[in-house]
Amino acid sequence: MSLEPQKRLLTRPKRLPGKEEVVTICAAAINRESESKPASIIIACDQNLSLAGGAMSVDGAAWKLRRLNAKWGVMFSGDTSSLFALRDAVMDVAEGMKKVRIRTFARLCCAAYREERRKIIETDILAKYDIENYAEYLSLKQEHRPLFDAITSEIESLQEGWSLLVFGFDDIDEPHIFVICDYGKIQYCDIEGFAVIGSGTWAAQTALAAFPFNRYLRLGEAIFSLMSAKFAAEAADAVGRQSALMIFKPDDGNRSIPGVLATAFEKHREAWKKLPRIPDGAAQTLERDMEQIKPFRVKLPRRKKHRAV
Repeated sequence: MSLEPQKRLLTRPKRLPGKEEVVTICAAAINRESESKPASIIIACDQNLSLAGGAMSVDGAAWKLRRLNAKWGVMFSGDTSSLFALRDAVMDVAEGMKKVRIRTFARLCCAAYREERRKIIETDILAKYDIENYAEYLSLKQEHRPLFDAITSEIESLQEGWSLLVFGFDDIDEPHIFVICDYGKIQYCDIEGFAVIGSGTWAAQTALAAFPFNRYLRLGEAIFSLMSAKFAAEAADAVGRQSALMIFKPDDGNRSIPGVLATAFEKHREAWKKLPRIPDGAAQTLERDMEQIKPFRVKLPRRKKHRAV
């Protein structure tokens, strides 16, 4: 194990150009028009791949959706090299687990994620310090705290933005969405009925909340709501225009997933852009309302005079 000089240990190393590859927006939302109809999960994502820390990007280059099994799927956001391994680890443990309760399924996926995370940390970070394994790194907390803190800072930088968005149906075909991120934290998203990951998360979540989205919208309204969230997210850094939107249901033997064509996506993008930001007639109504408001005076408190000393 190599112990770097103290000054170097406390400085976070810079990422090298070309080493960071980031994907940007993935969203999933639960939809059930009525209790008499089976539920579905609407999924949407861009297909943009950012390279060299965002210095360049390729639109239409990344496919961010994979089936885990007949009832579950996953999308990812973050460094593509690391997320490829994390996604595959979750796929391995999820294969064959078709009828399982949500908490059991989420915990098993999280366990696979955390185990693979340790291996990524061992190969990407610990190896350059000649540290053999994750347990040896943990022992540094007592044996060499400055080195432990410096490596921990590198780990936090590496896993920043790691996210897996998992969606699907449990043993009684009830829909669920959860996110695994960072060190392996699970975020259950069933109450709000939607989840978003990637650099466009804030804009997309704001759009969904303002719509407002709920799981009982008509299917067409729910689809347009998720489309609108994707369009809003395009204002974020490196979110691509090329998009995919599909309707996910429990597999009945057909591995294909119905979706919206790219041409339809473009048509609805143009319609969304033409929506008035200020409703027709709202400005004139407000001006008339202002004329009816009676002016009033605000009595300000008198300022006390200070005697000169």
